Amino acid sequence: MEKFLWLLCLLVTVGNAYFFKRGARELIAERPELAEGYEKVFKGFLFFGSLPWVVMGIGILSGSVHAFSDFFRPREGNPFVLAFHAVLIAIYALIVKWIYFGNGAEFLVKHRLVGFSGLIERDFKSPTSVTVAIALPLAAGAVAMYVMWSIEAQGR
Repeated sequence: MEKFLWLLCLLVTVGNAYFFKRGARELIAERPELAEGYEKVFKGFLFFGSLPWVVMGIGILSGSVHAFSDFFRPREGNPFVLAFHAVLIAIYALIVKWIYFGNGAEFLVKHRLVGFSGLIERDFKSPTSVTVAIALPLAAGAVAMYVMWSIEAQGR
């Protein structure tokens, strides 16, 4: 079963992208000028959200990585595990660049995000609220990455 957890993660990502797109239809009907922006967010989320799971799946299905848990041990040097971590670091760097050094915070104020069939909605009031809201998951991801790279985990 552990060999297919990547597929579950991919399906959750694709499902959330679908619910985001479905939820955005109503918002686009209210403000059609934002349609292009919503489409960019949808495509970006689908591509960048799926990429780590695709890398993981290729590694597992090719037999180069034994299981999902191997991805928590990057210090072992498996090329697919390293590629997975490189993809995550690149995505984090792009998020930081877009939100903190680009127009991402302003973009997200203008475009309300709807996902998980409306269970999670973000209606940011200011760019500052975006930067604060994004800081916590970025910090948590950085800490998780640090822990994975710092510990000497026991292999199989």
